[in-house]
Amino acid sequence: MNKGELANLVEELQERRRKKREELSHELKQLNDVEKKAREGRVLYREALVCAYLGVLQRRINGPVMGFRALNGGPTFDGHGDYESFLKGLKENRKINVIDGHGRQVRQLPVSDLEETIHPRLSIDDKLREIDKAERLEEQGLVDRRSTVERELRDARYLPMKRLFALKEITEKLSQFEHGELFVYLITEGFLGEDYDYYTSYFHKGAITHVDREFVQRFNKGDEIDSGEKIDTPNEILLILDDGLFGKPQGFNITLVDHVLGVTVGVHHARLIEGLIAFPDEAFRFLEAYYAEGEHTAKLLRTLIQNWENFLEDAAGCSNPLPHVKEILSKALSNTIKELRQPSRFTQLIEKSGPDIFDRPELAERIPLLAKSGMLISDISFSGLSNECRMAAIDAVTDHAIWELTPKNVSTILAKHGVEAKVAKSEMFLSLKNAPPSVFRHVEKHINNFFENCYLKVDETVTEPQEGVEMLLSVQGLKEDLGKRVVERQEARLRFLEVPKCYWATVVEEEKFVINWENVEDLFDETGDFEQLAPIFRSPDVVSELAKDGKKNQPKLFDQLVEFDEMDLESYKKLIRPDLGKVAHYPTTIDNKKKLHLIRFGTIELSQDTYSWLGSDPELRVALIEKQFSTFQEKIEDWPLGEKELAGLLKSSIPLDAKRKLLLNAGTINCGEDEKLTNEVVQILANPGTAIDDSDQNFVEKVIKAVPKGDAVNLLTLMIPKWDQARVMSNLEAIGAPYEEIAKYGKRPLIAESEINLALVKCLKEADFISKFKRDEKGIRIITKRKDHSE
Repeated sequence: MNKGELANLVEELQERRRKKREELSHELKQLNDVEKKAREGRVLYREALVCAYLGVLQRRINGPVMGFRALNGGPTFDGHGDYESFLKGLKENRKINVIDGHGRQVRQLPVSDLEETIHPRLSIDDKLREIDKAERLEEQGLVDRRSTVERELRDARYLPMKRLFALKEITEKLSQFEHGELFVYLITEGFLGEDYDYYTSYFHKGAITHVDREFVQRFNKGDEIDSGEKIDTPNEILLILDDGLFGKPQGFNITLVDHVLGVTVGVHHARLIEGLIAFPDEAFRFLEAYYAEGEHTAKLLRTLIQNWENFLEDAAGCSNPLPHVKEILSKALSNTIKELRQPSRFTQLIEKSGPDIFDRPELAERIPLLAKSGMLISDISFSGLSNECRMAAIDAVTDHAIWELTPKNVSTILAKHGVEAKVAKSEMFLSLKNAPPSVFRHVEKHINNFFENCYLKVDETVTEPQEGVEMLLSVQGLKEDLGKRVVERQEARLRFLEVPKCYWATVVEEEKFVINWENVEDLFDETGDFEQLAPIFRSPDVVSELAKDGKKNQPKLFDQLVEFDEMDLESYKKLIRPDLGKVAHYPTTIDNKKKLHLIRFGTIELSQDTYSWLGSDPELRVALIEKQFSTFQEKIEDWPLGEKELAGLLKSSIPLDAKRKLLLNAGTINCGEDEKLTNEVVQILANPGTAIDDSDQNFVEKVIKAVPKGDAVNLLTLMIPKWDQARVMSNLEAIGAPYEEIAKYGKRPLIAESEINLALVKCLKEADFISKFKRDEKGIRIITKRKDHSE
């Protein structure tokens, strides 16, 4: 008579249990989200602290701030890059030099002043300890609460009636029952379960509760059944439904599976696995629920791994794979994880979802088991872990080389080993020396992948220092075409002996070599081929830098440079100098302008051989004589001179006495239209020190007739004392007007007044070749004598 009311009470009990489980599941999800955000918040809080310091610094200098340096120099602590490094710098320095947005040191500030402004009465150390303590408490509280909720969720299917109903509710519902007070007592004290059938089952084997009967009925009808519904008599249900229980997804019940797995051996083990395999979609949805509420997760997963072919692959390919992958990684036998190999859907999911998968310590601890998997995790930031676990996880992936070569991963590794964010980009390859050897070995092994998918993706790597670029190019296995791209892209200049020979031509072509003689000579020594060096010396800029280096060249290289006609003249002049080398033989391939340079810089000595070598170019002969005049002067007659050589020497800077001797020895010279030569000849002949004997007078007369009137008059004036009247008059006539009028004994000829003309008429008068002269406003008036017709 009590059975109907009690059944209703049990039905309400099941509903309340179901709602309790929903509440706990929702809370568990929220806790996981909060725990993840709390860990992320720890990072954000530190960033906020750095922002606070930057804000104060900006107010102090009234402008943008990059960061700061210690008073004794060292690296810049960039407030916009690695915030941990920035905070560490503040802790280690009592005073700092503030760096503005242009990279200039603008002001010195004590750290204590900044601390007092941002967190009064607390040092930066105290503040960070305070933050860490709060974070640890928050994290520990979340972990404890999550464990509690997980336990409550597992127990929710078995919550007794007295936990979900108030005593007053039970009393009211059972007050009209026969022996109602007894029922209330038995229920509230836990002696009686959900209904009378449960009570009688203690005494009647095979009896099941009303709820369990309903489960059987709904199962047989194929109704939808929640996997979390509580089964009171699982053993009896197994006997009733037997081999059909797991033949349908409705049989995937947490209580029943717990019961089956709780038995050491049994026929239902195999039937359970067969059922899960037969309905994979429903199986994976059930497993998600079982991870949260089941008691034998590890046993179930290990059984499935052993008996379900491709279970791991199917788990990774289901609609919501992450929970399964995480549970498998944490619960599967170590050997199962060790045997994972790429490529597979399971390992690929781990590769692309690292931070989402390894978000709990027990999962991070399994990373070493993946050492031989061949996988490369794309993101090893592991932001969901505590700082200590995160550091250990990063060490694990780097020790076992299971991280992908990406800019973010390299930055994460370098940051862990104290490299600032800015340096990790601008000196990426060189900074890898700060990481453990396993990191560098991993990069070396995949050097081509590293260059294309990591190094090239970061614009700042173009400024990699010389040593870093040389290291990169020297890695064995780097494809030659990629190495050439390195040379073309990077700004650094390289030492030839520090990079493989296959890149030398590109280094030369791109002018990416260290510009000094040591580096150039190393290349020449190694190749012995000047043609490989030729592009170096075609560049005026490079030549200018080498000229500044000022190092004396090795003779063999200097000889090649002397003969290198492809160098422009200005570069040749800068590079081919006596202080840089000595010409060992006469160059034949260079043009005359370069030969002239060699002569003028004293790199070629005057000898019969050199004089003969220069025979085709009088200008070069003149230049050599002019430069080596002392040798020439010792025995002038040994050096045969053509008219061009003579003309050149007369116009050169050699002493006047030598010019006089050369001119008078020659006895003649054709000045032609060469004004400079004419002036030189006149000056020589007109010089008081020039002694003109009878043999030279015909030469002088020729000169008078060839030079301009002023020079001719000057020379004639010098010769009047030596010549007779007829010869003088003949030369006056040859000079032309107005002087020819004097020679014609014209009537009172007039010439302009000048020093030259005045000297002329005085000499004519002294020689008695004219009667007299006088000066008036028009010039010099000459009174000639009668012409002597006897001449």
